[in-house]
Amino acid sequence: MESLIRAYATSKKPLVVERLISDIIAEIADVHQLNRDALMETCTTFLTRKTSSSRCEGVMKNGVRCTCPSVQDSAFCRRHLACEETAPAVMSDRPRCIGMTHRKDQCLSDAIPGSEYCKLHKRKHENEERRSLCAYYEEDEDGEPLFCSKNAVSGKWTCTKHSHLERNQVHLYRYPHLFAYKTRQPHEPSNRILELLLENST
Repeated sequence: MESLIRAYATSKKPLVVERLISDIIAEIADVHQLNRDALMETCTTFLTRKTSSSRCEGVMKNGVRCTCPSVQDSAFCRRHLACEETAPAVMSDRPRCIGMTHRKDQCLSDAIPGSEYCKLHKRKHENEERRSLCAYYEEDEDGEPLFCSKNAVSGKWTCTKHSHLERNQVHLYRYPHLFAYKTRQPHEPSNRILELLLENST
């Protein structure tokens, strides 16, 4: 058997693993005088069940999703299933973060108190709210502003390309960045250019 496995391991032919499994099953069936088709069906069922098992939805202490496969008829692996059984009330009382991962799945972390997001997605959400276009613009034929197409650096008026104009923008608009203008007091006057910048940034 060892020589057979070594021969398949060094082979570069396609479907090597499938042929290896098939030949091993045939070898076992012949040596132990078993029904080859029945043994193949049992192994196929076993492999199908193993490959179709989903990933555990538990979250480890470092906030990363568990990489273990979930047990049958559950969303958790054996370790996190035990945690769920011993503390179901604690787990169910904690709201889940509504943020989305880069794979477009809902975040598995708990939302922090007073927010719909975990710490990471709360910061990301706040950054997205504050994101704006660079305040640098040129005027078209009608005198309307054509803003730079790049996003401004977080907490700044300008993008990296126009960063040399940052001090001019702060002096001109009298706010440190667009988010500060957006959250100004009601009695403070509006600025037509900045209102257009806000419209283009959303």
